[in-house]
Amino acid sequence: MVKNHVTMAQLAQRRDLNEPQIASQLAEELGSVDALNMLLLLTYADLNAVAPGVWSEWKGKLLWDLYQRTRTLLTGSESLEDESDSIARFKEQVVNSLDGQLPLSQVERHLALLPERYIRVTRPDTVAMHLSLIEELNHKPVSIRWLTNCSEFSELTVSARDRHGLFADIAGSLAANGVEILSAELNTREDGIAIDVFALRQASTRMAVDTHRYTAIDRALRRAISGESNVAELVSRWQSQNAPKNSPPQLNAHRRNLPKVVLDNESSRSATIVEVRAIDEPGLAYRIASGIAALGLDIVCAKIATEKSDALDVFYVTDSEGRKLSKDVMHSVERSMTDRLKLTAGKEIAAASLPQTRGSKEKLG
Repeated sequence: MVKNHVTMAQLAQRRDLNEPQIASQLAEELGSVDALNMLLLLTYADLNAVAPGVWSEWKGKLLWDLYQRTRTLLTGSESLEDESDSIARFKEQVVNSLDGQLPLSQVERHLALLPERYIRVTRPDTVAMHLSLIEELNHKPVSIRWLTNCSEFSELTVSARDRHGLFADIAGSLAANGVEILSAELNTREDGIAIDVFALRQASTRMAVDTHRYTAIDRALRRAISGESNVAELVSRWQSQNAPKNSPPQLNAHRRNLPKVVLDNESSRSATIVEVRAIDEPGLAYRIASGIAALGLDIVCAKIATEKSDALDVFYVTDSEGRKLSKDVMHSVERSMTDRLKLTAGKEIAAASLPQTRGSKEKLG
């Protein structure tokens, strides 16, 4: 228990739990349901006792998801249903969720245009919602759907025709409206239609996005996706209007070594993982995503975590052909991303040290 006391928290918050090896490696490490139960309780107690605000409903959701996946492996209760039967049943559930709005042939085409991972990570009723969003693209450039299941985060689904840097522009538009990304699941069909799903919270309250703000955020997203707004300028303006009034605290030895970028090719079977540890600040996910886009890489999944004012943002990336990165490319990405983030961080620390000018504190949008 002592050896693994942070294992579940780190896996739940930093890794894509839809990767089968995450739960299987934890099951192998622990070896029994009793050990898993004890570690779950210890992790819960540890996160609650560290400091006020460290535990959240969002972290609890991730932790419980990891627990259930691992327990299924340890108890041997995983269904042995034939894969073809499972997929056929999945398609039937999607059709039922659509309530006759679309035929089975259209459901099958949709699933055929997406990677195998999509079926693993998406519920049938959610697939039905995605198909409805895609139908809307026949008469408008962007389809957006909000869902709030709890008080601590909101779920946003955006469907649009894919282009390079789309995620970065969405992330920047959200940042410019004071909205933080907790996680993102990105899927692109072979015909170029993107379906991006985000878990979000308001930066000011660290709670779900207020419903009365949906319309303004939707408008900002549509402008960013269509290229009608300068996303970098909007993010910079939001940061200047919401910068802390006091100078930044002195950096200790640990924080002077930030940002730190590490790439991992072993923890995912289909993508290279880019881990970025940096001082947490608004717009960080946007800067990382725009840096990744500038290197010609595609983001397939993102997870955002904050620990003691440090951000650990994890991006699952592939090259333009949808493959993992080679070792040479990985080293190049590490250097380029580190240099880019150090440059922007240095500019912002210098700017934050200047006397604050008078200006509106009202958030954009």
